[in-house]
Amino acid sequence: MDKKWRLVILTMVLSGLLLALGSGVALAEPEALPPAAGGRVPLVKFTGVVVDRPEDTKVGVWVIDGRQVQVTESTVLDETQGQAVVGALVQVIAKRLPVTDPEAVALEAIWIRVLPAADVARPITIRGWVTELESDYLVVNRLKIWYDDSTEISGELALGVLVNVVAVRTSEGLKALKIEVIGWSVRIVEFEGVIEYIGQPAWIIGGQRVKVTRQTTIIGQPQVGLTAKVRAIRQPDGILLALRIEVQNGPEFVEWTGVIERLPPSVGGRASNYLGRWVVGGREVWVTRETEIVGTPRIGLQAHVQAVYSPRQPLTAKKIEVLSTTP
Repeated sequence: MDKKWRLVILTMVLSGLLLALGSGVALAEPEALPPAAGGRVPLVKFTGVVVDRPEDTKVGVWVIDGRQVQVTESTVLDETQGQAVVGALVQVIAKRLPVTDPEAVALEAIWIRVLPAADVARPITIRGWVTELESDYLVVNRLKIWYDDSTEISGELALGVLVNVVAVRTSEGLKALKIEVIGWSVRIVEFEGVIEYIGQPAWIIGGQRVKVTRQTTIIGQPQVGLTAKVRAIRQPDGILLALRIEVQNGPEFVEWTGVIERLPPSVGGRASNYLGRWVVGGREVWVTRETEIVGTPRIGLQAHVQAVYSPRQPLTAKKIEVLSTTP
């Protein structure tokens, strides 16, 4: 059976499921559906407004009402009644993912169907931490939400609190009708430091271990050795959860050719692994595990060096190519 007919059959099956269950689903909680074939994948169904989605592709994390949904290439996107743009009302069938990290996306969309545009004006609910707060707007789940004197605010609104926001989409953006503070305040910390390590899911910036998730806003092109400003939540267990990482300065790339004058010493009588301080053509340069070395380095040989420099960091070699075989 070719791909086209598989898609047709899947569309017919899901359409029948949607008709059987009806479209009147409350926004508060997704409706549990019967398990998929084999009874191993729990499915949920809900209706909501597309608040955020990737711009140039359907693949990625969508925010539908207050829920994050992973959309993949295999997700069926039914746009017969309109485009699935920000502000569109959609009906979703998704499977729950077996995640343990509370920051991870827990739903993967199987089907997204755009509903008639007449229903788009309905309020949407957004739940999350307040990561930015000004006199006329707040940011929750990376969404900028405007509020004013007409907004009903329950509880003490502050940076870092957990809130439920009921909002509507206007021509100016999301406008809060009601903001309810439902959780204790967490500590927001800000600091600046050099990016020392980039891993998954943790980075080391300025000597501090920072957890980076899908919700972290990253501005600029992070590289080891660059300086970054960090805004993070210090969680009750002490872990820093990054909300925003802004790279402050770009690297300066330099290259030159010269004689290798110094190599790192051997350790315990073994041959050097070349990690550490070199001197090439009178210039000091540091070699890391990310440095590409072409050829066998020896003192007295000619070498061409490509390195990167940034404030507060020494020259770090990106590539060293040994050009000669004899001193």
